[in-house]
Amino acid sequence: MRLVENWRWRYSDPNTGSTGHAAQQVTAEESALRDPDAQRIEDRMTRREVNPPPFEDTSPGVLHVGSM
Repeated sequence: MRLVENWRWRYSDPNTGSTGHAAQQVTAEESALRDPDAQRIEDRMTRREVNPPPFEDTSPGVLHVGSM
């Protein structure tokens, strides 16, 4: 298990200039996909335990989905 930080984020709407807040806490990577200029809201962080992805077999001859 590993811990991942989730934050509440503040976003600016470039069309209206107004500022909004994310409805739920997300990681920095997820927030950057929505708006690279988002600002995290201090004191609004939680840590969540996640399971690492299962080991992917990369040995020769392994057929990967989408490689056809």
